[in-house]
Amino acid sequence: MNTTQNSLNAIVEDYLFADGLENVTFSMRKHIVNQLRVATLVARLENSYKNIVKL
Repeated sequence: MNTTQNSLNAIVEDYLFADGLENVTFSMRKHIVNQLRVATLVARLENSYKNIVKL
């Protein structure tokens, strides 16, 4: 995982927890952030798997 993806995660999390989102509940925000973290983990696992297969 590179710095750009980590930065993107931080930007999305900052946006989701901004005060201006009245229609998005705290529970919904947590769910979106958790799904983003899962997607990031899966991408990292995929990259690791590809590196192992190359060996």
